[in-house]
Amino acid sequence: MSMSAPVGPAVIEHEVRVAATPEQLALAVTTEEGLSGWYSAGMTASQSDAVVGFHASHHPVFEWSVARPSVGEIVWTCTTGPGRSVGTQAIYAYFPAGDGRTTVRLTHLGWAEDDDAFRRCNTLWGALLFQLQRYLETGERRPVFG
Repeated sequence: MSMSAPVGPAVIEHEVRVAATPEQLALAVTTEEGLSGWYSAGMTASQSDAVVGFHASHHPVFEWSVARPSVGEIVWTCTTGPGRSVGTQAIYAYFPAGDGRTTVRLTHLGWAEDDDAFRRCNTLWGALLFQLQRYLETGERRPVFG
């Protein structure tokens, strides 16, 4: 019996509920002020170009174009990054959870296959979403990539 994973399209999916409004969540994932509180202290965001870039020391450089195709959805498309990450999309879907919190679903798709980079990215997204939750609920600025 083989223990290797099947080759084919791979998707990362995570979900958290945060004690914050959908508007607060949108600011946290689209603005330099918000992103530097939970994602990376070494980052830039250009509202005019709708681009966010992460340039943390000792970590790969990532740049993402940001779009808001509909209410409750923010789509990051990777334009600069290591390996096969360019062209992948990280989609934040968010909506009221019904208990005063907001549900955040992150789906990162477009991976060519399930490989080591996919696995590392999956782990990092889990850590990032929990840090996003902490930032929104406490205001504590502790980005994963310092």
